[in-house]
Amino acid sequence: MKSLYFMPSMPFPPHRGTSQRTDLLYRSLRSLGKVDTVLLLSKFEHAPDDEALSRLRREYGLLGLFHLRHRGEMGFWRHFRHFNPRHIDRLARALGNPAAEQQPDPTVQTWLADHLSKTRYDWIVGRYVQILAQSGALNQSAVPVALDIDDLPTEMCRSRLATNRTHGMPQLLERRRLFRLEQTLPERFARCSVLWVANDEHCAEPGLERAHHLPNVPYFPDGLPEPLPPDPKSKTIMFVGSFSHNPNLEGLERFLTNIWPKIRADQPDAHLLLVGSHMTATQRQRYARLPNVDPAGFVEDLRSAYSKAAICIVPIYVGSGTNIKVMEALAYGRPVVISGFAARGHLRILGGRDSPLIAQDDGRFANICVQLLQNDSARNSIAGHLRQQIATELSYTSFRATVEHCLITPKESAASILQPLSRTDHSPSEYEQISS
Repeated sequence: MKSLYFMPSMPFPPHRGTSQRTDLLYRSLRSLGKVDTVLLLSKFEHAPDDEALSRLRREYGLLGLFHLRHRGEMGFWRHFRHFNPRHIDRLARALGNPAAEQQPDPTVQTWLADHLSKTRYDWIVGRYVQILAQSGALNQSAVPVALDIDDLPTEMCRSRLATNRTHGMPQLLERRRLFRLEQTLPERFARCSVLWVANDEHCAEPGLERAHHLPNVPYFPDGLPEPLPPDPKSKTIMFVGSFSHNPNLEGLERFLTNIWPKIRADQPDAHLLLVGSHMTATQRQRYARLPNVDPAGFVEDLRSAYSKAAICIVPIYVGSGTNIKVMEALAYGRPVVISGFAARGHLRILGGRDSPLIAQDDGRFANICVQLLQNDSARNSIAGHLRQQIATELSYTSFRATVEHCLITPKESAASILQPLSRTDHSPSEYEQISS
């Protein structure tokens, strides 16, 4: 089997969940045969340096790297973007039709058409519907397509609306965006022979009824590590996440403002350890001024950091996809207190929405943390039970088996699923209209 894999991010280093899943999917495809890769980056991301490019070509079969267009470079908006690029990009996203964001990038589409005329593939695989749509893969019918949806675009809109992050006109625009995405996405999904979702609840979404559940798994391709021994004396709460990711920053800010004072009022010797990549000097200075907060930032040895923790937290309230740090903490043998939103995609392992680790409000979040800090026997029992479930159900082996089953099992012929875009799917002239 030979696959062409469109990646939305670097598969290394594995500091972010998106890089981890990108790498795990590549490994799974590679177990089935040869894999060629194409890296499609947003224009906000820096191109990999020469050393990284060399590794991508050597280890991942990289054929090409493209920076996709900014939103303001599409359609009507491109005539004005040079006046204020960032502002026009934001306006285009807020006021424009999201269907334009799922149109092929001309440069990538031309490359793909030329490449497919010379090379035969059994599958085209891609992560994220917008990335795969912009590649042009959904506009060809020669090769069946497998899409790893992972982050569902409509989920970000719904979470923003549910947390009242928008008011007045911005809220109306967010609702308008959600409505248009709900109209557009099912048609894109219908062009794929195989669909994967990280959150099994997404199988109830229109167009995803036939999707396969491909859960995020802790990033241990060589097998789960030995559980860390418990430390009954530890009063350390650990937060892990990228400090350049807005949902992480917003969730941590809410924790520091509304939850951390409540915990310290009951447990004055509690400490908060902040670990993760891209922590700026300004962020570090601010966090260091807070009582009993240790802004460690990026650490080379994540296992050592987890060994210091009594419990971990995932206070995330907006976003899409699933929070892999929930399962990572449990894999190391540490209980994790999470918001109701962060529990998405993990409920089967956690035991449902009534799990004692899920907090639906700030007061409950603080209370769970306090109870676990006070009772090391209870936290060790919970962590041991959940880690055993992860070892059984959430491993790289199970992840790979799902991918292999979906791609090896005979499917409905590509011709019956993948059709060239018709005039109703927007001709070049109509593209100008939907872009505005």
